[in-house]
Amino acid sequence: MASNSTDRDANRWTHLVVATLTRWAVARPSRCLLLALIFTLLGTAYSAWQLKFKTSRLDLLDTTAEYNQRWLRYLELFGRRDDAIIVIEADDPIAVATALKDIGPTLEKDNTFSGILYSSATPQLTNKRLHFAPPNSLAAAEQFLQLSLAINSSTPNPSQLPPDTKPSLPRSVTEPVFRATASSLSQQWLTLAQLQALPLLAADAQALLEFLNNPKQQPNPGLLTPLVELVANRTPSIDDSLLLDDNGRLGLCLIPLLHPDDNPSASSLEINRLREHVHELKKRHPKVTVRLTGMPILEADEAQSTQSDMMVASIVSMLGVAVLLVVAYGSITLPLLAMMALLFGLLWTLTFATLSIGHLNLLSAAFGAILIGLGIDFSIHFLSHFLEHLRADPNSTSTDINHSLLQTAKECGAGIWIGAISTAAAFACAAVTPFKGIAELGVISGGGTLICMLAALTILPASLAVYYRRKSASPTFLSNQQSLSGSSRFANALSTYLAHISSFAIRNPIFIIALSIASVAVTFIPACRCRFDHNLLNLQAEGIDSVKAEN
Repeated sequence: MASNSTDRDANRWTHLVVATLTRWAVARPSRCLLLALIFTLLGTAYSAWQLKFKTSRLDLLDTTAEYNQRWLRYLELFGRRDDAIIVIEADDPIAVATALKDIGPTLEKDNTFSGILYSSATPQLTNKRLHFAPPNSLAAAEQFLQLSLAINSSTPNPSQLPPDTKPSLPRSVTEPVFRATASSLSQQWLTLAQLQALPLLAADAQALLEFLNNPKQQPNPGLLTPLVELVANRTPSIDDSLLLDDNGRLGLCLIPLLHPDDNPSASSLEINRLREHVHELKKRHPKVTVRLTGMPILEADEAQSTQSDMMVASIVSMLGVAVLLVVAYGSITLPLLAMMALLFGLLWTLTFATLSIGHLNLLSAAFGAILIGLGIDFSIHFLSHFLEHLRADPNSTSTDINHSLLQTAKECGAGIWIGAISTAAAFACAAVTPFKGIAELGVISGGGTLICMLAALTILPASLAVYYRRKSASPTFLSNQQSLSGSSRFANALSTYLAHISSFAIRNPIFIIALSIASVAVTFIPACRCRFDHNLLNLQAEGIDSVKAEN
């Protein structure tokens, strides 16, 4: 009865549909592996050519969100250049200022960069900006303008005004930063006075205009003489307006850089060139601490650390899983075949990510480490059932091996694909979230789970068929087969220990349930204290220089 029930289960349509994949792979295993290898090589080459790694934090957010839309419109209007920041620190303010006056002009001479800002006393700001002045100075200038307009409209002879109506302005209003603006106003006053036939006011405006254009020239006395006398001859210097903080112990130099997602090669060139300048600055000024930070540098460091760390994590995961399988199965060949199927699945997933998304972000780059832990389960499940067939018939021939592979697919195939679909469905829930970074991770990981399942039902049976077909020609095939079909002593001991635990749980169900409830109660309070950390800098690896400077 049990045998008939097992046969009926193995002949269900769900089992048969899954077994079809294995039947195709086992029928011509060498051809299957060759085609899979060609497809994998072409897909990997395509991914290496087309797959991009996006470092922008905007690629982690919902593009339809209102706040993100406002920011994207801002970038369209003002460009996507972000400021890299050179941070100079020292206890000696003179050393900081000296280093800042060194790196600023050095970067300005380099054609790679533009828009260097290390001092507010630039010619553009000096000639065109008024917000250097305090509010009271701007109010005094407005009063002077209103008084001048009143004189133009109501007084035929301005020199006859009472002394108390003559304007008196604070010295800060007439600093050279106002020369361009005052010159423009004087030209307007001169034109207005000439049109209104006010010769004395026109003469005063002409004198002021000539003085503003040439401060060394002595103006004629008149109504505007108080304004002329208050004009300072000193031009703001760089020393007066360096970007300093903390009483001069901290200096900043801002350099606009291209965004890596817009022009990766040019952005990389700018960042590398900037790092060279910073390195040389450290040599010339050993008494100061120089760090490089800012959004472009942080994102570049994020990209480098994420890619390298994920690569290391994936390799370590692969090695760890391989060692665990070797210890558990007491064999090297069979675990390596399972790992080969997993590797095919990972490379196919990489091609899938290139075709479906086209890029990786800071979160989706972790798909490799995720799939290594999930994808190997399908191969382990298949391999364990297959070894059970070998133990039942240790004298199997090559034909029997193919039959065992098909039977394994029928028996455990449905469980494998149901587990894969349920796992992919869980990732699909993440794929529909508005948070773009998580959504892309869900798409890639969910699709990768199904792809790894496909590799476990095709690549693994095909490689097992080729392996046992070649081994069957060896005179020692039976002895090797029996040794490979068994488990290691460690695995047997572990299985015995786990069996004891299961037996204890079955014999004492009330105790196990009570212990579980108590464990949940104990961990509930610490779980409630868990808070969301919104600081993306805490996602960075410790020790990165740009993160230290930013903090």
